[in-house]
Amino acid sequence: MEKEEYIKKWIEGTLTQEEKVAFEKTEDYHALEKLSNALQAFKAPEYNPQQELEKLHANKKRAQGKTVHVNWFNSLMKIAATLVVMAGVYFYFFYSAEVTIETSFADRKEVVLPDSSIVILNALSSISYSQGNWEQDREVELHGEGFFKVKKGSRFSVETSSGTVTVLGTQFNVKDRENFFEVVCFEGLVQVSASDHEAKLSQKHMFRLVDGQLFQEANILAASPAWIGNESAFESVPFIQVVDEFERQYGVTVVTEGIALGQTFTGKFTHGDLTLALKSIAYPLNLEYEILDNQKIILKSNGE
Repeated sequence: MEKEEYIKKWIEGTLTQEEKVAFEKTEDYHALEKLSNALQAFKAPEYNPQQELEKLHANKKRAQGKTVHVNWFNSLMKIAATLVVMAGVYFYFFYSAEVTIETSFADRKEVVLPDSSIVILNALSSISYSQGNWEQDREVELHGEGFFKVKKGSRFSVETSSGTVTVLGTQFNVKDRENFFEVVCFEGLVQVSASDHEAKLSQKHMFRLVDGQLFQEANILAASPAWIGNESAFESVPFIQVVDEFERQYGVTVVTEGIALGQTFTGKFTHGDLTLALKSIAYPLNLEYEILDNQKIILKSNGE
């Protein structure tokens, strides 16, 4: 269940016991509890329409034909105060709260942002953004890898641990993994700021940092990232990056023996066939592999 559904059901009091136990373990629940406790000190005056109506009838009887002055102002203020508090709670949790979407191993998700821009997240990745502040600040925080199709408009930025990517409207891929940062522009113009490096990428250009070393290439032939088509492709990439991506796409642990993980690799592997994928990364480097079970793989040099 999505975060917003949990909050909505919590406010309505319709969570099942199982859902309640799960929700109480989240940070959102603790934030709601704090806000709820704070509101106790700023509780709107209680307003009961039936009681107010009975008071009105009683006043009329006591007046016995005399003019009765009803204090409608106080009643309206009670209603207004209640609505203000309710609206504040609703706005805080449904419009101002940060939205986070994550993927797990061998997973992928397409996310539609508030302006209809699209982000496709690769395996073991996440994005976060502020829904309520989106019109003023189109900014997302990315961990992992994502392919962006940005609607034209105001400045759009992607913040990562390695650098910032800024565009107005374009299609590009951002990959931010350990000791590896890469941006590929497939359409439009992309500005990249990472470490001490600044670059503007036009269509079919790439920016890459590997262990702090800069690589830039032009004439990228692909029209979109290979992983969108269920393949992982690499061009002169340290082999450790290939192994890490293999683990993310298949949800397995790869143990390497006697392999120089810093050597470069050019090639690709499919996401739909474990054995075929292993052959694709092992044979080009003259490696042997052994599948111990569905969760562990040995990859080693054949000694020649």
